[in-house]
Amino acid sequence: MDVSVDIDALRRKHKTELVERALRIYRPTDAIEETAPAWVDFLLSTGNVGRMIECLKNGGHLPDSFMHGNQDGNAREPLNYAGTAALDQRLESLRAGMPEKLQITITNHSSSVWQNTESTPINASYHWLDQDGAVVQFDGVRTPLPEPIPPGRTIALSLNVTPPSKAGRYQLLLSLVHEGICWFEARGFEATSYPVEIEWCLPASTARVLDEMKYLRGILQTEEQAN
Repeated sequence: MDVSVDIDALRRKHKTELVERALRIYRPTDAIEETAPAWVDFLLSTGNVGRMIECLKNGGHLPDSFMHGNQDGNAREPLNYAGTAALDQRLESLRAGMPEKLQITITNHSSSVWQNTESTPINASYHWLDQDGAVVQFDGVRTPLPEPIPPGRTIALSLNVTPPSKAGRYQLLLSLVHEGICWFEARGFEATSYPVEIEWCLPASTARVLDEMKYLRGILQTEEQAN
């Protein structure tokens, strides 16, 4: 089931939070409200978090190639991110905070091969949204691609998912992330969301104690009847 989500706003919010955190670490004396917007635009345009951090460590200036356009002539062909991810099972509810594996399929509709590299791996992941589409948890657990995905190919994957810790109605938004570069839905990937009821459950330790109490109560009742 597709649910309308403002991906552009979601992406800008995530980049803004990342930039502000980086500025507090590497440029604590800078006025964040003045410098952050330019770095947010940089990340939205390039997705190069590593370059941003390098620049912040060395003076805090935006790269000349970004300010004046890339003039070195050595830019690589950008990866194409068009594709889809879909649940391959019935999903109505999950237990709060309890990790699960969900069966999904990922289809590459682009002209690029999606494959992991040591420096910038590609992982399957997700976002948790509330009923109105507001972000509850942006960075989901990562699941590495089991194999490269050529153009036009569909693969099956067991996606590692940890539900929110609070019970309620949510949306699970499936996506992929090119680590250090971008989330796929920011560059043409069709992210699909599914309504999920998150149910409250007892922690394992509490459930175990209750089971033991029930067992002891049964023994005591048996002894009382025998006497």
